[in-house]
Amino acid sequence: MIYQPPNSPDTNILDLGWFASIQAMFHRKMPKTLAEIVQKVNQSLAEYPHQKLNRIWLSHQACMREIIKHKGSIHYAVPHLKKKALERQGLLSVRLTIDLEYVEQAIEFLNST
Repeated sequence: MIYQPPNSPDTNILDLGWFASIQAMFHRKMPKTLAEIVQKVNQSLAEYPHQKLNRIWLSHQACMREIIKHKGSIHYAVPHLKKKALERQGLLSVRLTIDLEYVEQAIEFLNST
């Protein structure tokens, strides 16, 4: 595999949105015990809008697709998918696809290194 920097914001799906929600909840009232932390995290996930989670997941998939296209490099333009506009039109997908050609090229590249 190709080295990826730790905690790259493009590949760390949790940093793309959900952690900010949890942090905001904790700032309002900091949990005192482990049980309270677990309860707050579960509450946050239950309350977090599924539409936002889908947009976060699609951003993650789009970045991973670009990394595959660029054979592991993180030097790419972050794709803008116009997710909110597609969502308003009822056309937003829950998964992205990638051309088989890019997958085959990435596998070939990994096998050659």
